[in-house]
Parts: sequence; structure tokens; C-alpha cells
Amino acid sequence: MPGVRSQGQTMIGCWCEEALVEKIDRARRTRSRSDFCREAIAEKLRTLGFDVSEHEAASPDRAGKGGPRRVLYPISRQAAELNEAGQGSAAGGVHPKKKGGSAAKPTRQ
Repeated sequence: MPGVRSQGQTMIGCWCEEALVEKIDRARRTRSRSDFCREAIAEKLRTLGFDVSEHEAASPDRAGKGGPRRVLYPISRQAAELNEAGQGSAAGGVHPKKKGGSAAKPTRQ
């Protein structure tokens, strides 16, 4: 179930200037904002002399908390053949003819 958290977890949120958020987004690269902020807070606390374990700074465990079920497709994606030849696709080398022939466009005067 979305929104279900383990005991001992607390949500911390803050408002930031857009310029700061843009810098965070550039610095975090492939990590989520939450991961980046958790790591930054832990790093700051360690700098101030607090003992912060890796477990405390790690993202919360979501195992067993629910979430969307995985979809199982009846056929593998490799077995599906898209744009078969002869169906009017570019992959098959056959292009559908335009209706109306090759009539010239009327000119403006």
C-alpha cells in the first residue's frame, strides 16, 4: 500500500528556492532527490561530530509495504513482430499510395 511506512520513520520536507533545486538536480545525477538529501544531511551531521551509521542514512526498506503488481505479458517482447512486410509499412519496403493521384496544387494569383 502506498504511504505505508515502517516504525521509526519520519517525513522531513522543506521549501527551497528554484535556483537551489536546479543545483541539487544537477549534482544528484542519477540519484533521487530523497537519496541526495539523506546523504547530504548525514554528511553534514558527521562533519558536526555526530555518529551517523550507513543504515540511518540509507533509503527506507519498502519490502512488504505494497505497491503496484508486476504485469506478466502472455508473449515475450522478442516474439512479437511489428511492422511486418506487406502491411504497408516502411520496414517492409511497401508504401501506401496517396489518394487523388499526382494532381498539381492550385496556384494563387
